[in-house]
Amino acid sequence: MDFFVNFWSKLFSDQCDWQIVLVSLLVGLAIGLLIWAFFACEARNHNVRHSLEIEDSEKGTFRISSNALALFVTNVVKNFPGLNMSGLKLIETRLGLNLNIALTALPDSELLTLRKELREHLFKELADKLGIADNIQQINFEVVSFEKPKEEEENETENKTF
Repeated sequence: MDFFVNFWSKLFSDQCDWQIVLVSLLVGLAIGLLIWAFFACEARNHNVRHSLEIEDSEKGTFRISSNALALFVTNVVKNFPGLNMSGLKLIETRLGLNLNIALTALPDSELLTLRKELREHLFKELADKLGIADNIQQINFEVVSFEKPKEEEENETENKTF
């Protein structure tokens, strides 16, 4: 208790070292910010689902993991030249489940038409082959990078001399 009385009395006297007070305040703020950031990241990742479970009938359920769903979507994306899937997240929102798909594309890809066609084709395949399209609210795409066509990469490696 004497520590706090001594601290407050020095703080408001002429003997106060303001640099120590300022550094202490900044360190406290930094620690508080780190704790807040940790909990904010945890809360954000809490909405990521690792599987999708559907009541199939009165006799059981159907569960598909996000990894299996990612492989399924990868095979669908392979039918669209110029696009490759690099990641998938199954996100639960208040409105339902969203598929967030990360893609790499060729720079000359017509993304406007490709994304519309891919979204329609994915919903159709999810309905026809897995029967889960009704459980998916949205399919969101994120182009994470553009890659060179394979022919350009092969030409660049052939033209290099050591």
